[in-house]
Amino acid sequence: MRLMKSVCTTVFFPATRKSVEEFARMAEFVAGLGAQGIEFYYDGPATREIGKILERNRLDGIFIAVLPSKEQKLWLCHEDPAAREAAVKMVCGCMDWAQDNGIQALMLNSGRNGKDENKNLDALADSVERLHAHAERSGYKQQRFCLEPSDATCEAMHLIGPYAKAAAFAERMRKARIPFELTMDTAHSSEDGEDFVEALRGVKPYCRHVHFANCFLADKSNQFYGDKHLGFEYPETVWGPEALAKLFAEIEKIYPEGEELRLALEVLCRDEDPYAYFKKTWESLPFLH
Repeated sequence: MRLMKSVCTTVFFPATRKSVEEFARMAEFVAGLGAQGIEFYYDGPATREIGKILERNRLDGIFIAVLPSKEQKLWLCHEDPAAREAAVKMVCGCMDWAQDNGIQALMLNSGRNGKDENKNLDALADSVERLHAHAERSGYKQQRFCLEPSDATCEAMHLIGPYAKAAAFAERMRKARIPFELTMDTAHSSEDGEDFVEALRGVKPYCRHVHFANCFLADKSNQFYGDKHLGFEYPETVWGPEALAKLFAEIEKIYPEGEELRLALEVLCRDEDPYAYFKKTWESLPFLH
């Protein structure tokens, strides 16, 4: 397996969302530890500087349009045309910003399921087709879209959650000749009660990107229940370091030698010093290094 090590930096280093100085510091730091890519959202000043920072540190970027979608409740699968128009407009803006900074990949999610699943799927397909049309009109020849299935039954209640539905939608987009991929997340699969290895095998034709993320599912009354992006060190969680090491061994069988896989760590830093916390997390997973 040809592994690209990546980091979801907006959750690990929250200050990087608004500060170009912090973004530069973070990029140099994670690249120095061996990261080859980062996945992030940025809406601070000096935006064209971000692409230069990525290039200087030889980091491959993915821009996370998922974050403003969640914050603004703008769902690409919305049945209402006006609401869907607002979502498409927002994501097009993210695409333009990313392209201005040399970033070719945009991360999406479906949005919440509505009253009619088939109508929601058609709405999502229409939105992705419109995003692709925007990319073509704008001359973004290398643009690709990465959809991350979220949980459909735990908290987010998203349209695209279970892997079979994700694979079917990815195939639909491929038939429409749209550069479309899936990003599979360990926590989201667990939150939907699915086995991650089975899910990854099921979507492999459309997936070369995995998020290692953790969740606590043992007690619904616990404040950390659900999709809280917990650290791998949290007790009684699904994906601690030992579980991830075993999973990585299975992933190596699914993506044998020569096949490419991007693997990103996604943890929300709750410590005072995100740099010390990230280094501790990075070193707790020696099988990656």
